[in-house]
Amino acid sequence: VYKRQIFLCTIILITMIILRFNVVILFQRSRNMIGAYEGLRSTGLFKYMILEIPLSIPHPNPFLDEIRFTMSDQVLGKEYYHSVNEMLNLLQIVRVFLILRVFFIISPFFSTSAHRICDMYDAKTSYFFVIKARMQSAPLSFIFTNLCLSLFILAYALRICERPLSRIYSDWSYDNYLNALWNVVEVMATVGYGEYTARTILGRGLTIIIGIWGVGTLSLLVVSLSNLLAMEKLELKAYTCLLY
Repeated sequence: VYKRQIFLCTIILITMIILRFNVVILFQRSRNMIGAYEGLRSTGLFKYMILEIPLSIPHPNPFLDEIRFTMSDQVLGKEYYHSVNEMLNLLQIVRVFLILRVFFIISPFFSTSAHRICDMYDAKTSYFFVIKARMQSAPLSFIFTNLCLSLFILAYALRICERPLSRIYSDWSYDNYLNALWNVVEVMATVGYGEYTARTILGRGLTIIIGIWGVGTLSLLVVSLSNLLAMEKLELKAYTCLLY
């Protein structure tokens, strides 16, 4: 039943995406930002709409329940399978960007006044500008929030990748979400104790992505902490006087 509901919600989502881009065109016309006869193609918004729709389409489909891909466990040589719906469920995680976009849009760095000020200085107001502004104004909270969200999302994705092995191993560790979460923490922190390791092809591929993401995120955290602890100019003068 839930798959049918997701299917209907996906159709509604795609319809809302098309309507949203058309509303953006109407808004830009009302503000004289574009000409009266300009549309999605002439403004360049069409390519963004075409990119967003395929990202929103993947979802578990009630008509694909019986389609499976058989693979082999390279450790013990046993066969297991991924259903198409499991893979679609994994791809569905991409929809998280829709939630993140809401936080970008309601940010003060993406407001009407922000657009006006950026236009004054010939700067482009974009989601990337919001990220850079957040990194300047509140780097630690931004990175910590990003780290926590990515931990839970990536653990869910890793559990989807590894859970098919529970069909052939009754005690497979990834039936427990907390085990997947702990494995993600290990990989992101580049610790690698080894008590939980990915064994499916999808799981190992995702582990590589998790490792790269973890190195980048933790590097930003270290740089932000270093900048936070760095002395300002007047503090440095006071410190120098205290030394001598």
